[in-house]
Amino acid sequence: MGQGFGVRGVGRRLQRSSFLCVLAGAIASLVVTSGATATTGPGASYNLQAVMSGSKIVLVRTPSDAQYIKPGGLTASFQRGTVITFHVKNTSNKPLVPAVHVLNAANQDPKDHPLQYYQAQRAAQPGKSVDLQINFYFRAPFELVQLYHKKPIGKSVHINVT
Repeated sequence: MGQGFGVRGVGRRLQRSSFLCVLAGAIASLVVTSGATATTGPGASYNLQAVMSGSKIVLVRTPSDAQYIKPGGLTASFQRGTVITFHVKNTSNKPLVPAVHVLNAANQDPKDHPLQYYQAQRAAQPGKSVDLQINFYFRAPFELVQLYHKKPIGKSVHINVT
């Protein structure tokens, strides 16, 4: 009977040490994976203001997004995985549609990008605003353009995604 208790004691010690090893392994894997980030998920999300005037579309540069938008609002740079919601106001006298044009999708499957322009759901009437949300999930140059009768007009905003 004394030996039976001895064996049980050894079994419990093995169980405890096995449990501690599993627990240590789980903690180690959490520590290792907590520093990793997804490569295709959204890295950041921004709300940016833009203005369409008929002759050009520009991003409104504010202190909070000055690191992404160059002075003048015609050039911007973002990290891959950034989700941008453009709040676009139309100051022209004709209905315009904000859109993003992919300039180089050479590294992508063409079936993933069947559209020439990714555009807002509706046109912004004169004096009104419309939103356009884009997930820049691959590296490439893009342009934020304004469309009138499905054709780009005026100057556009060059966007580089790195």
